Amino acid sequence: MTVPAPISRPAARDLAEQITAAYLTDRWVEQTPDAVAVVADGATMTYRELDARANRLARFLRDHSGVRRGDAVGIAVSTGLGVPVAILAVLRAGGFYVPLDPVYPRDRLNFMLADSRCRAVLAQDTGLDWIDPSSARVIPIDAPTVATCSAERLPEVAEADDLAYVIYTSGSTGIPKAVAITHRNLVYSTAARVEYYGSGPRTLAMTSSIAFDSSVAGIFWTLAEGGALFLPPRRPTSIPHWLDVGVTGLAVTDLIAVPSAYRILLDGAPEAALGELRRVIVAGEPCPPRLVADHYRVTAQSDLYNEYGPTEATVWATVHLCTPAAPDPTPIGRPIPGTTVHVLDSELRPVPEGAIGELFISGPGLAQGYLHRTELTAERFLDALGESAASVRTRLYRTGDLVRERGGELEFVGRADHQVKISGYRVELDEIAAVVARELAVDETVAVLVHDSEVVCFVRGAGPVPADIRQALSEQLPGYMVPSRLEFLPDLPHLPNGKTDRAALSRLASTLPAPPSAIDIPSTLRDIWTDILGAAPDAGSDFFGCGGDSIDAIRFCARAQASGIALSPRDVFRHRTLRALSAAAVAESSVEEAGL
Repeated sequence: MTVPAPISRPAARDLAEQITAAYLTDRWVEQTPDAVAVVADGATMTYRELDARANRLARFLRDHSGVRRGDAVGIAVSTGLGVPVAILAVLRAGGFYVPLDPVYPRDRLNFMLADSRCRAVLAQDTGLDWIDPSSARVIPIDAPTVATCSAERLPEVAEADDLAYVIYTSGSTGIPKAVAITHRNLVYSTAARVEYYGSGPRTLAMTSSIAFDSSVAGIFWTLAEGGALFLPPRRPTSIPHWLDVGVTGLAVTDLIAVPSAYRILLDGAPEAALGELRRVIVAGEPCPPRLVADHYRVTAQSDLYNEYGPTEATVWATVHLCTPAAPDPTPIGRPIPGTTVHVLDSELRPVPEGAIGELFISGPGLAQGYLHRTELTAERFLDALGESAASVRTRLYRTGDLVRERGGELEFVGRADHQVKISGYRVELDEIAAVVARELAVDETVAVLVHDSEVVCFVRGAGPVPADIRQALSEQLPGYMVPSRLEFLPDLPHLPNGKTDRAALSRLASTLPAPPSAIDIPSTLRDIWTDILGAAPDAGSDFFGCGGDSIDAIRFCARAQASGIALSPRDVFRHRTLRALSAAAVAESSVEEAGL
């Protein structure tokens, strides 16, 4: 595949002032129209075909669906060649896209539709019965009427400061918040990748849902640099099938994944299958030094990068090139081109090197703010700092992450608030606590994270646990956010200043005995998981991240039930990790024994 020279370094940050994200693929349509742009389900789509399909769908949105500049359009296309078609079409029509992951609870999806004020929803088919037809029109992207539209490029109506997409993240008030990313943000973030990495991907495997912001990096970086975007099939038997493109002459050279998912790949793939990898990027979770060492042991020809960045900074803000002799902890690195970071104390003053402070980010990647949340935007995005930080006079995003600087590189230390990462997703523990409090009609609840992926929610009260509580919570929270257990206490511990003693609750959660069970549930589920998905999981492994699909979930639950473990396919969607599934099964067993 012939790839022209990448965007030059001087142009990288200026590019965000010149074009919108809708037409980042233009030069490849002109220069290499027959090069492969997308690979999915054993089929390919060239840049010429991608451009034509996106233009037809964009014209349909404008001429037949009433989408205008600045309108929100939902995308419920989760896999296949239609993913980039739908995204580019929305941008070319002048709208911004709202990714809708079908594994989320219906209530959450409908909230996202209403909150973003979606005019339409693009879908693979019309089988989206969770959508209220009065709220948004469902448009099948392959509808015959779309195919009759002209493939000519529409006149561009969007401008740099118009929204390109929003991604919903967990909110501390119990209400998800939409991070609003502009074309300027997105083009800058993509161009900064070109400037930092020098060469674009030849074939990049996109391992995440479009509701996860690493998908933005995979899609736009690959297509802006003339590479082939590989969307893995929905029914691989294990994560190593990410590398099985299934198209002659193409092999995965680049990969972006959360560290826990990359761990499964390293453990499960034959070394020969990794031979074409040239660049692996991990992000979304802390990168364990052992993972770095294993990466260079198994695939020494491939560089490993550890990226850091909140959704509010348009995917990434710092990056570190890992070396075989990885320090502990693995650094999150230095700022990307055009971005500045500040490590400040509680008075917003710079801290000395080696001291712990809160990380603030400034630069053209900073989001517009939170959609329809003016007060929250003002709280997290600071337009100027006071006299105590007179040297910092620019718009800043307050990340809530604690870091320290050593030798010019940043190390992640922890959180200044109660936000955590679960399976790569950013989660506000206060949102979980707020939903539990609403459901139980109680005043005081605190959620804590133990063992990296298990949420325990403490409730001030006498109990007992309602029999249908898991069902009720699962209708409001994604599976990875549903607590594995609720613990009732007569009173919650407090610090002298009156705040809840979260550290004491975390210690208590880590010592809680498992509910009684006659079956070694974790061991049994691990064996069934291995048989069905082809690779032994870690406790934090994600069932669908490991290649499972709905059919695999049915088989998994049938085997579990035959072994005396009460799990349903719905449980697998809610409690996706081995640890959470084990806890859910144990909790179910405990409830049954208690007669609840």
